[in-house]
Amino acid sequence: MSESKLSKQFFLNDSLVNFETGEIQTDGKVVVLEPKVMALLEVFSQKPYQVLSAEMLFANVWPQAIYSPNSVRRNIALLRQALSDEEKHIIKTHPKRGYSLEAEIRFPDEKTSTPLTKIHQIKNTKLALLIIPALFIIIFLFNFLNKDKQISLEDLSLLLQAMKKSVTYKLLLMGVSWLTYKIPIVLISEGF
Repeated sequence: MSESKLSKQFFLNDSLVNFETGEIQTDGKVVVLEPKVMALLEVFSQKPYQVLSAEMLFANVWPQAIYSPNSVRRNIALLRQALSDEEKHIIKTHPKRGYSLEAEIRFPDEKTSTPLTKIHQIKNTKLALLIIPALFIIIFLFNFLNKDKQISLEDLSLLLQAMKKSVTYKLLLMGVSWLTYKIPIVLISEGF
C-alpha cells in the first residue's frame, strides 16, 4: 500500500477516509479525527490484516515520546468510535500481541463521481422525499380550509424562490401541478 495513495482518500469497508481533512464519512455522517488518531489509522492502513504491537504503533505515531500504552489504547478507542466498531471487528485486539486492522481498503475510481457527490445526492433525495409529502399535506389542508380560494404560484413564491435551483424544486413543482391541477404543467418546461 503506497503512502502517496493513502495521503488522499480511500474506503475502509464502507467508510470514506480522507487524510487531508482528517475525516471519516459513514452513511452521510462525518467524523473529524484528531491528528494522532488519524496517524494511527494511517499506520494500520499501511499494514492491513497484520498484528501490530502497541509499542510499534506508539513508535510510529509518537516517534519522540516515551512509550505510554494508555496513549495507544485511548486513540484506538477513539478510532473505533469513529468507525462505529463497538464489537471490535474492524480494529481487532490480539491479547498480549497487539492490534490489527481487519477491513477492506479500496481506492475511489477517479473517473466516477466522488463519494462526497454521492453522499450529497443521497441527502438531497432524502430531503425531497421529506419535503414533497409535507407540501402535499399543506396544500391539501389549504385547499380544504379555503375552498373559495385557489392556490397560485404567487402563494408559493417564497418557497419556490428558496428552492429554485435544486432538483427538489423541480420535483416539488411537478408534484404541486399534479396534485392541485391549478398550476399549469407548462410552467415546468418554462425556465428549465
